[in-house]
Amino acid sequence: MITEEEILRLFRENEWFRQMVRQLVLTEELLGLPAKVEQLRAQMQEEFLKVWEAIHRVEKQLEANTRQIAHNSQQIDRLIERMERVEAQIEALTQRMERVEAQIEALTQRMERVEAQIEALTQRMERVEAQIEALTQR
Repeated sequence: MITEEEILRLFRENEWFRQMVRQLVLTEELLGLPAKVEQLRAQMQEEFLKVWEAIHRVEKQLEANTRQIAHNSQQIDRLIERMERVEAQIEALTQRMERVEAQIEALTQRMERVEAQIEALTQRMERVEAQIEALTQR
């Protein structure tokens, strides 16, 4: 009869014996497990490579987007400065226009006074002409 120690020694030292014991003790599913694990590891490695490639593409796109945002920010800053200058020019033009409008109003009032004076002079002149006419007919 074989002792436990002999069985253990055979199991440790003899590959064929070890395989035979495995086939008797383990089910087909358990025996196929190392191959399935290797297949899964290979699939996972392939998927990780795809994920890393995708991450790399996203990083490149993010860098490009960051550069574009910085460029856009600079353009916006320049546009804001330009807008502020335009607003200042509009304000200056508005003030100038208000002064011109005030001058036009003053000139209009002065013109109305001149027209009134001309009207008064015209009436006076008509009276003088009528007086001269009356005098010449006598």
